[in-house]
Amino acid sequence: MRLISCFLLAVIMFSCDSAMAQSTNKDSVYAKTDKMPEPGYNVSDYLAKNIHYPKEARKKNIEGKVVIKFIIDKEGNVTHPVILKSPDTLLSQESLRVVKIMPRWVPAEVDGERVRV
Repeated sequence: MRLISCFLLAVIMFSCDSAMAQSTNKDSVYAKTDKMPEPGYNVSDYLAKNIHYPKEARKKNIEGKVVIKFIIDKEGNVTHPVILKSPDTLLSQESLRVVKIMPRWVPAEVDGERVRV
């Protein structure tokens, strides 16, 4: 359960990365938008059903936060996931796997047009 709550926190943090600059270029990745992306489903339920704590990590009592940065594209797909922080590669691999298979989100919008965030 601890991994799930830490993972959820990491997923929510995606919009807080200051390295993503806001721009008027249609292919840019926005940090702030008029309407931020939303999952459109219960993220906690999704994570509970899909995260499989690695057996080796459990044996070694490895736990901690995995922070992942990713982009929600104009169609709501989760793209370009990158590990920013992790206590171990076992947790990193599982976290990336789950993020990569996430269902589509409701995309972000600026002036009524869908944008990447």
